[in-house]
Amino acid sequence: MTTHWTGNTTARADFGGKPKSLSPTDPRRLRTALLALDSARETRSLNYAVTLEATHHGPTELGIPTLFVEIGSTEKEWNDAEAGAAASAAIWKAATDPANGKAAVGFGGGHYCNKHCTAIREDGYALSHVFSKYFFEDYDRALVGMAFDKTLGGCRTAILDWKGIRGSDRSVLLDDLKQMNVEIVRV
Repeated sequence: MTTHWTGNTTARADFGGKPKSLSPTDPRRLRTALLALDSARETRSLNYAVTLEATHHGPTELGIPTLFVEIGSTEKEWNDAEAGAAASAAIWKAATDPANGKAAVGFGGGHYCNKHCTAIREDGYALSHVFSKYFFEDYDRALVGMAFDKTLGGCRTAILDWKGIRGSDRSVLLDDLKQMNVEIVRV
């Protein structure tokens, strides 16, 4: 079971939205959805991993935070009534009772963002967009700025999966984040 914000972090928009465009985010709601999926996994004894996905598809132009909560990737998981109930409960909780947390934009790692999940679960962060290591193949400073700008309530913190970003890419990102006056948290 996963959750993620919508947006296209590259020049491609294969699954909706515009290329190099991000939806607005409300990080508290993603934090709530992830923690609710964690809770449901335990209380419903679900045999699913629960994780955050990097920002990776549209829609992008809705003008309001657009959050996905997803179950598995085959019909077997999609038809699991207990998983469906868990996802529904997570969506409802995120919509009606968002948890507090320090807003941050994430960078690095693969498509599934294990270190960013730890920052949510253990360190109290609430994540806005997360840019996987693949974003750096077509790095765009304007898109980095857009992620901070589209975070409701403001955001001046970046969480970097330090080993999940090549050194040369990390150096460019660090320079840009420092110019943007963003706090850098290394995980």
